Amino acid sequence: LPDLPDRREATGRPTTIEIAEVMSDITVTLAGGGAMPLLGFGTWQIRGREAYEAVRVALDVGYRHIDTATLYRNEAEIGRALRDSGVAREEVFLTTKLHPSDVGREGEVLKASLAALGTDYLDVYLLGWLGVGIAFPAAPGERVDRTPLFGAVVCLVPAVLVGFAAGVLWII
Repeated sequence: LPDLPDRREATGRPTTIEIAEVMSDITVTLAGGGAMPLLGFGTWQIRGREAYEAVRVALDVGYRHIDTATLYRNEAEIGRALRDSGVAREEVFLTTKLHPSDVGREGEVLKASLAALGTDYLDVYLLGWLGVGIAFPAAPGERVDRTPLFGAVVCLVPAVLVGFAAGVLWII
C-alpha cells in the first residue's frame, strides 16, 4: 500500500487522515439500536486492485463505514480488503445496494452480495434509485416503468429484520 504523507505541517490544517480518524468515531444511533458512523467511504467507480487498495487505506486510516453496491461491481474486492485489513467485521458498518434491474431476484442478489463481501450480514441494505412510477432508461433506447420496486421492498423487509445487524432498510 502507498505511504501517506502528513501534510499538516505544510498547510496547518488537519489532513484527510486526521479528519477520517475523528469522524469515524462520530455516529448516529439507528432505530434498531445500531450505530452508524456519519463518515463513510464510498466506492463508486473504483474496481479491481484500485478498489481493494483504496478500501485497505480507508480502513487503515480509520474509516469504519464502507459503502458499495452490486452495480459498482467491486463487492469481492471490498470483501477481500476487509478480510485482509485485520479490522474485525463487527467494527465496520457495511452498506450495499440492490439495483432496480435486480427486482424480482432480490434474494438471489442479496446472497451473491453477502458471498462476494465475505460476510453473513450487512448493516444496511439499500434499494438504490427507487424511481417509483418514473420511467428511466434501463438500456440504450429502452424505457422501463419501475413501479414494481415497491414489491421488492415488501419482500426485503422481513430479510432485513431477521438477518441484518442494524435491522434497517433504507430506500434512496
